[in-house]
Amino acid sequence: MLGVLETHDADRAKALADSVPNSLAIADGDTLLFQLSGGNHELDAAVDRHDAGSGMDAGTFRKRFGDGADDDALVRVVADDPLPGVQTAAVSFRLDSDAVVFHLRARTDDPARLARFLESLGDRGVHEIPGDGASIGLVGDGFAFEDSDGRQSVKLAPLGDPSADVRTSGDVVEAEVKTPLR
Repeated sequence: MLGVLETHDADRAKALADSVPNSLAIADGDTLLFQLSGGNHELDAAVDRHDAGSGMDAGTFRKRFGDGADDDALVRVVADDPLPGVQTAAVSFRLDSDAVVFHLRARTDDPARLARFLESLGDRGVHEIPGDGASIGLVGDGFAFEDSDGRQSVKLAPLGDPSADVRTSGDVVEAEVKTPLR
């Protein structure tokens, strides 16, 4: 799985790519591509697809993401088979003036299980990601991620208590998790 971040500054994108170990990131002009899973051989292939005009475009993202696709998200991700039992997922992170907002729309084999996980993100603490073996959540003022190697935290601005609004329709789960900034 690949992540793509537009920096609007080619020098910054290159500096960020150079700072990532094991060649897991490259810069393509002002765009940073980084490997989330799989091998780094996929990075060059992604650049080639983009140059050939066969990469993700705004219309494709809008179709997969649904309402809110045109918002001012900091990060947008579309993935096929991101987790066991999840066929597709479209995710965005947005920074509002008063909150950090995570929005997800996914097709899944077990909508009730995914909905329960997303609802749990409305509570503080670390919560297990279904089928992945990793956990995420808020601990104090930090966003915590825990995998088999142990917990890693990123300290953020002072955060309030999160809330989750989760809806299901057939095999589609849509959620918005909002964490207020104090």
